[in-house]
Amino acid sequence: MTAEIVSKDLSSEKSHNDEGIREYTRDPETFMGEKPSDGTMTRVSTRASDFAIPDGTFWGWMCVFSYFMTSFICWGGNTAFSIYLSNYLEHNTFNASAVDYATIGGLAFGVGFVFAPVNTYLVGITSANFVVFFGGLLQFVALFTSSYCKEIWQLYLSQGVLMGFGLALVSTPIPAIVPQWFDKYRSRVLLLGSGGTGLGGIMFNLAIQKIIEEWGVAWARRIQSFVVIVVCTVCSLLIRTRDEKIKPEFKAIDTQILFSFPFMVMLLWLVFTMLAYVTTQYSMTNSTVALGYSASQGSITIVLFNVGVLIGRPSTGVFSDKFGPVTVSACIYFFSSLLCFAMWIPARNLATMYAFGLLVGFITGFVFGAVPAIVPRIVGLRKLQAAYGMAWVILGASGVVSPVIGLALRKDKVEPGQYTWVAMFAGLGFFMSGFCALVLRAYIIAKDKLTGFKNSDRGEHSQIKVPMGMIIENLLTVKHKKKV
Repeated sequence: MTAEIVSKDLSSEKSHNDEGIREYTRDPETFMGEKPSDGTMTRVSTRASDFAIPDGTFWGWMCVFSYFMTSFICWGGNTAFSIYLSNYLEHNTFNASAVDYATIGGLAFGVGFVFAPVNTYLVGITSANFVVFFGGLLQFVALFTSSYCKEIWQLYLSQGVLMGFGLALVSTPIPAIVPQWFDKYRSRVLLLGSGGTGLGGIMFNLAIQKIIEEWGVAWARRIQSFVVIVVCTVCSLLIRTRDEKIKPEFKAIDTQILFSFPFMVMLLWLVFTMLAYVTTQYSMTNSTVALGYSASQGSITIVLFNVGVLIGRPSTGVFSDKFGPVTVSACIYFFSSLLCFAMWIPARNLATMYAFGLLVGFITGFVFGAVPAIVPRIVGLRKLQAAYGMAWVILGASGVVSPVIGLALRKDKVEPGQYTWVAMFAGLGFFMSGFCALVLRAYIIAKDKLTGFKNSDRGEHSQIKVPMGMIIENLLTVKHKKKV
């Protein structure tokens, strides 16, 4: 009986590089034989159905909506810590040092992400829906109990540690799900989703400042806690995945990815970006106050920062889809470095600080939507969850230490130049971030040339060895056949 073969040829694909010829053979497990009723054998490639990304659909957009709302409630709400921080410092609420408060803010931002691989594994054995709901529940408990704290160690545990784990559990699963639903407009929708941080930052900073003035800090935290649990519960019910088609891996640690050159460069990019980003974000209010303005006027700086986030992330997503997330990242963070040196350091009036807050908010938060768009370009969609979880470890650890570094670098005397060293640190961090993005871009361009511009979502060539010479040659490459 004659066998009919309906699929791509299974012959090896050959790629040539400076070190010789390397053969790549597709995994036979991705093909399955099916026996039709007429007795003929048909071999069907599951790759086509697995990676036929729909670019939308109802459930795809529900995932984007959930990403937007969890960004709104988690990261947007977390920016309000600068308001609490300013209040604690002004009234010496817990008889603690500024470093204590900064450490708590850092713990809330990043301690849970140090355990992000465990979160990834938890998603694998339960579901993204459960993990998001559980994270919302932890945030509710953290915020509600923090309203009754009397000692600084209690605030460390509630607002710091517990809040950090809640943020991580809510924030880890959804950004890794959205790329399963979008291909052509992937960066755009990811940055649209992460743009919820901006709206949340605007609303929470304005509302919490008003609530504190009228009813005090305790009630501000209680109200925030109830808003968090309601939003997270709704979002946990709206999430849908395409795991049955993509077959993602939920390894806590994937050493094959962890020690690869492009992933290590991406981790360096994350370290420098987060050190600069969090230091800048947490310093804006007090930096404005140091110029001689009130805490209320200082709070407007962080509000404008969040206005920039709200408008900027979807806008930069459009450019990211057109030119590629890595290319746009390099441009954005080189420009962010320039803003720190040219605006923040010489700033001596309210208008300059407001303009700086708006501009830096517009571009610096690009990292949060860019990571889930860049990772598939390096390792493919199947390993996205594992790679994303490991990346969050570095992102979280950087977030923990950033506020402490910011306070340590500021001068003791309250004066216009109090935050000069902080601004210099942020500027250098953004510059190194741009450089790392440039190296990662050169690597991807070189890999594309070696593999014949294959679809990176499939991850077929994620472990190809790219000669360092080719990476250096492509550092300043401007035009490329495929967006990077």
